[in-house]
Amino acid sequence: MKSFVQILICVLLLGSGQNVVAQFDQNWSKARLDLEQQVLVSPSASLQEIQLKLKNQTLDPEQQLFLLTLQARIEFFKGEMSAAKSSFAKADALQKSFALSWSHGYFFMYRSYFAIEEGSLDSARQFIKQARSTFVALKDSEQLIRVAALEGVVLIWREEYPEALKVLQDAHAFIMRNQVSETTQLTLYDALTAYYATMKYFDKGLEFALLAANFAKQNSNILDGLPAKYNLCLVYLRSEKLNETEQCYLEMAEVAQQFSLPRYQFWAPSGLGKVALAREQWHEALDYFAQAQENEFSAIINPAHLIVLRNNQARALMAINNQAAALGKIKESLAIIKDYHSPLNNRYLRQTLKLQAEILVGGKNYQSAVKVLSDYIALIEESERETKAILEQEAKSFYGAEQHRLQLALADQKLEAQAAHVKELQQQKSLMIAYVLVFLATVFCGLLFWYFQGQFKANKLKYYSKDPLTGLFNRLYLHDQLEKLIYSHAHFSIVTLDLTRFKAINDRFGYQVGDEIIREFAKALKESFREDRDIIVRSGGEEFVILYCTESHNNLPSRLEAVKQRLNERITRLVDVEVQFDSQVLEYNQQGLATLLVQIDNALRG
Repeated sequence: MKSFVQILICVLLLGSGQNVVAQFDQNWSKARLDLEQQVLVSPSASLQEIQLKLKNQTLDPEQQLFLLTLQARIEFFKGEMSAAKSSFAKADALQKSFALSWSHGYFFMYRSYFAIEEGSLDSARQFIKQARSTFVALKDSEQLIRVAALEGVVLIWREEYPEALKVLQDAHAFIMRNQVSETTQLTLYDALTAYYATMKYFDKGLEFALLAANFAKQNSNILDGLPAKYNLCLVYLRSEKLNETEQCYLEMAEVAQQFSLPRYQFWAPSGLGKVALAREQWHEALDYFAQAQENEFSAIINPAHLIVLRNNQARALMAINNQAAALGKIKESLAIIKDYHSPLNNRYLRQTLKLQAEILVGGKNYQSAVKVLSDYIALIEESERETKAILEQEAKSFYGAEQHRLQLALADQKLEAQAAHVKELQQQKSLMIAYVLVFLATVFCGLLFWYFQGQFKANKLKYYSKDPLTGLFNRLYLHDQLEKLIYSHAHFSIVTLDLTRFKAINDRFGYQVGDEIIREFAKALKESFREDRDIIVRSGGEEFVILYCTESHNNLPSRLEAVKQRLNERITRLVDVEVQFDSQVLEYNQQGLATLLVQIDNALRG
C-alpha cells in the first residue's frame, strides 16, 4: 500500500506533459469543470498552461475571470501570497466590467477563502453572500454546497459556532439525499472537520477528516488534499494523539520539501514544534518554530498564525527559564495584534496577555503580572456577552491556578524577598499603602475567581449538558436532575430505551444514516412526552433515559407506542427496515443516586 507521501508525489507528476487548457473549448460548462479537475490533480503544470491561455486575446471576460481565479487558487496553495493577491486583484477588477455570470460566483467563493487567510473576516462574509446570491440565481446546488462549507469556516473563525453548525449540518443533509461530486463532498467534510475539532468533539472530527483524506486519495486531488491533511494533523494534535500527529506532520513536511511549497513548509515544522511542546522537548520545539519562521514572510499573511507561532516560542522559552526572550516574543505578538482589526482580536490578545502573566509570575515580577491580569480581566468583561461559556471555563481554570499561586507567593516567598523594601516603606510612612495594595490585589483575584466559579456552576448545565447530535440533555444533566429529585423526595419513575440491533443498521446503511435515525428517535420522544414535566436524556450511543415525573403510569404504554409509530413513519425515507427499541420502567423507591445509576446501566445493557 502506498504511503500518503508516495501518493502525493505520483499525483504531482501526473499530467505534467498534458496541455490541460486544450480542453477549454466551446463546451464552456464542461470545459471549466474538466479544467478545474486537472488543476486539482496537477497544480504546478496547470499554472503554466493557464498563464499561457490568459495571453490569448480571443477569450471572453467570463473565461478570463475563471482562469484568473484558478491561477490565484494555485498560487495561494503553493504559498506564493503576493502573486495570489495580484491575481485576485486582477480578477476583481475584471468581474466589475461585465454582467453577472457563473465565473463571478466562482471568484467570490474562493476570494472569500483568501480573505480568511488575510484575517479579513468581514470581507470574507461579504464575498460569501455574493457567491451565494450568484449560484442561487443560477440554481447551481453543487456550488452552493461549497459556498456553505466556506461560510461554515468563516463562522468558525468568527466564533459563531451555533450558526456554523446549522449551515454545515444543512449542507450535509443535502449531500446525503442528493448526488454531488466528491470534490464538493471533500470541501464540506473538511469544513466539518474544522468545526468538530474546534468544539473538541474529536471522534467526529476524525471521522470527517478521514473521509476527506479518502476522497483526496481516490481522486488524486492534491490542491484540496493537502489542506485536508493539515486539518487531519490538527485533529490528531488537539486530541493529544502525539505519535499520529508527528507522523502526519512529517509526511506533510516531506511533500512540502519535495515540491517547494512554502505554505506547508511553514505548517509542518510549526505542527512538529507543537508536538515537541506537548512532550516538553523545549529546545527541539524552538528549532522547529525557527524553521517555520523562515517561511512565514512569503507564505503566511494571516496575523493569527503569526501570533500563535510567537506565543508558542514564548512558551518554550519560558520553560527553559529564558524569561527575557519569552517576553520579547510576547512583545512581537502584541505588536501584530495592535494592527489586527478582526472580531478575533480580543481572543488572541486575551491568550497573549494570559501567557505574559504566566511568564511574569515565573520571573516573580508580581506587580507587573497583576497589571497584565487587570487588562486580561477587562478583555473578558468586554467579550462576556458573546462568548460567555468559553470565557467562564477559561477563567475558571486560569484563576484557579493563578490565584492559588499568587496567594502562596504573597504569603511566603514574596514577603520575605521584599522585607527590606517593606522596611523602607515603613520608614517613609508608606507601609500601610503597600499592605493595602497587596491585600486588594489578593482579594480582587479571590473575588474574581469566586464570581466566575459561581457563574460557571450556575450555567454549567445550560451550556455543557446538551447532546450535540440530538439537542437532548446528556448524562451530566441526568446525574444533576436525579440528585435534585432525590433531595426533594419527589415521586418519579425512570424509563430506559435502547434501539435494538442498531449496530447492524450502522454497518448496513452507514453512520450518517445512523445519526439521522438517532435524531428522528429524539424528535419522536420529544413529541410523545411532556418536556415541561418529563426529562428526556440521550445517555450515550443508541441509549436514552426518561425521568417520568407523572404520578400515574396509565398513559405510559400509549406514549411508548406513539414513539414507535412516529419513528417508523419518519425513517421510511432513510431505510427499508423497521427500527425497534427495548424499554424498561424502573420505580424510585428511596434508592441512593449510585444505586439508581447502576440500575439504569443494567437496564440499558440487559
